[in-house]
Amino acid sequence: MVIGRVIIGLSLGLIIPIISIYIADLAPKEHKGFYGSIFEHAFIIGILMSHFIGIFVSFRWLALVPVVVLLFQSLLLTWQPYSPYWLVSRGLEKRGFRTVKYLRGPKYDFLSEFEEMKDVVKENATWTFMDRVKSLIFNLAYLRAIIIISLIMVFVELTGISVVASYSTSLLEHSILIHPKVASILPTTIQCISVLIFTFLVDRIGRKPLLIVSGAGIALSHVILSINSFGLQFFWPQCTQFETTTNFTHTVSGNLGVSEDFCNHITLIPLLALVILRFMYGLGWGPIPFVLLGESLPSKVRSISASVAICVLTFSNALTLLLFPYLERLIGDYFVFLLYVLVNLTSCAFILFFVPETKGLNLTQIEELFKGKVIFLRCKVRNPFVRRDVYVVKTDC
Repeated sequence: MVIGRVIIGLSLGLIIPIISIYIADLAPKEHKGFYGSIFEHAFIIGILMSHFIGIFVSFRWLALVPVVVLLFQSLLLTWQPYSPYWLVSRGLEKRGFRTVKYLRGPKYDFLSEFEEMKDVVKENATWTFMDRVKSLIFNLAYLRAIIIISLIMVFVELTGISVVASYSTSLLEHSILIHPKVASILPTTIQCISVLIFTFLVDRIGRKPLLIVSGAGIALSHVILSINSFGLQFFWPQCTQFETTTNFTHTVSGNLGVSEDFCNHITLIPLLALVILRFMYGLGWGPIPFVLLGESLPSKVRSISASVAICVLTFSNALTLLLFPYLERLIGDYFVFLLYVLVNLTSCAFILFFVPETKGLNLTQIEELFKGKVIFLRCKVRNPFVRRDVYVVKTDC
C-alpha cells in the first residue's frame, strides 16, 4: 500500500502542472477561467464517485475502479491535440497553425494569436535550462510571479480543506439523523455544484472577487465548526452520549436533561459547516489557483516554476495533515478552527493587495502585468482610467 501511494504521489506531481499549463496553452484568453475550471470539476467528480462507490464496496474493490477509467483515458489521449506552443517550439509551425485554427474556429482572429505565439517561442528558444533557473532566482518580475503563486498554493491548504476532508467522518460521528458515511458525500456533492457555478462566473466577475468571497465563506464555516466543537465539550456534553447504531436507531442512557429532538438538530451543525466550506471552496479557492498556475507564470520559466508551485502545494498538504492531530491535542480542535479563520481572512487581504486580476488577458499581457507594466485594454463603453489593483491597468471601458 505504501508503494502504491508513493507511485500515485509521483504521478500526481507530474500530471497536475502539465494539465494546468496545457489548458492555458489551448484556451482562448476570453475563457481561460472557464476552461481552467474543468480540471477542478473533473477532480471533484472523481472524488464524489469514489465516495459513492465506497459505500457499497470494500477498499480493495474500490482501488480497481480507477484502473478501468485510466485505461479508457489513455485511449482518449491519443486523439488529444498537441499544444500549439510546443509544436512551434519544435519547428512544426504548420501543425501548430492547423491546431490553433482547429481550436479557435474560422470566426476567431487566430492569425494574430499565432504570430504572437511564434514571437514568444522565438524569444524563449535561446534560453538554456540554467538560464531559466538563474532568471527564476534573479529576475524580480519572475520571482514575484512564483512567490505569489506559491503563497496562493500555501493558502489553498491553509483553508483547511484537506484536514476537513480527511477528518469529515470523525467530525460527523455524532450525527444521529444521518449516517456519517452518507453525510460525508453531501459536502462533496455541494462542492461539485459550486464548481459548476464558478465556471459561469469566473470570466465575468474575475479571479480576485471570487477568491475573496470564497475565503470569507470558508472562514465563516470554520467559525461554525469552532462553536460546534466548543459547544459539544462544554454546553452539550449530553448529546455525545447518543449512539448511532447500524440500523440508524439511537438510545439515551440516564437522565440527560436535554430533549432528543434538540440533540438531533445540534449534531447537524458540523454538516452545515462542511456544506458551507465545500461550497465556498468550490467557488474560488478550489479551481482558481490552478487557473492562475497555468496562466500567470512567465513562459520562459513556466515548467520549472509550475513544478516548484506544486511542490509547495503538496508539502503544505502533508504538513497541515500531520500537524492537525498534534494541534488538536495541544490547544483543542475549536482553537485550531479559529486559527483557520485567521488564516483565511489573511488570505483575503493577500489576494486584495498583492494578486493582479488576469481576467480577459492573454499569456503575454499577464506576463507584462507581473513585470509592473501598463496594460491597455479596449472596450466599447468609454471610461477614463481604471486601476484594478496594485498593478496598473489602463482601459477604455
